[in-house]
Amino acid sequence: MLNQAAHTRVVIDALDESCQQKETLEWLRRIFADQSIAPNKLNVIITSRREYDIESAFLKWLPERNVLAIKAEDVNRDISDFVRSQIRLDPRLERWRERTDIQTEIESKLIGKAGGM
Repeated sequence: MLNQAAHTRVVIDALDESCQQKETLEWLRRIFADQSIAPNKLNVIITSRREYDIESAFLKWLPERNVLAIKAEDVNRDISDFVRSQIRLDPRLERWRERTDIQTEIESKLIGKAGGM
């Protein structure tokens, strides 16, 4: 199927949370090893928290330049921005709009427990 498409993009989000992690890694390994697939016809983006098994699998069959680690502080800033905007804009939290002290407490608790997720 990949050879018949003009261009294919595959996105796998949160591989570390997959219950079929080993099978997915094996499928990806086979795709990248398949010499009949033109590399310019296939783009793959995979997200995962940093886990030894996943990282070592990728580094066995991908050049290290193709693996991009996102800094934890960037993830945490993104989470903070998202939580902050949701607290201020989500209609379900409208009753707290005038209570900035409550909003700040909600933000603090959620961001503190986010742990990069």
